[in-house]
Amino acid sequence: MKNLVEEPALAYNYGSPFKALLLNSYPEGKSDELFMEYSRNGIQKSSIKILAEYMGLNQETMSTFLHSSFRNIQRKSDDELLDKSKSERLLELTAFAKKAVEVLGSSEALAIWLQSSLPALSFKKPVEYLDTSFGLNILYDILGRIEHGIHA
Repeated sequence: MKNLVEEPALAYNYGSPFKALLLNSYPEGKSDELFMEYSRNGIQKSSIKILAEYMGLNQETMSTFLHSSFRNIQRKSDDELLDKSKSERLLELTAFAKKAVEVLGSSEALAIWLQSSLPALSFKKPVEYLDTSFGLNILYDILGRIEHGIHA
């Protein structure tokens, strides 16, 4: 199976295959296949910076979500592949960011929302929930309520 994000024209338009994955919409199920392929093969370290900027976060914060020290991440070159667990974790955050932007309307709105104290989270900030899959599930639930017009 040919990977859509490895198509030269697509990668050229976005500057990197990861950015193409982050910013494109794919047919139902196709993005899951691409995310699975990337998590198995690893994604470039430069993807951390791309996602951090998209979510309005810094790379140091992103490294904590990958369960790694910022210094350890800094040691890698931008084109070096992350290991399987870090790649998978970054892709989980990517899928979340894509859904959040779909619901909230823009990456700028996502950045604001992540730093806002929410009553549904006992006035904690959503960014505090990004470090675990369970936290992401809680945030997905809140996004689902927002999407369906239920007070969150």
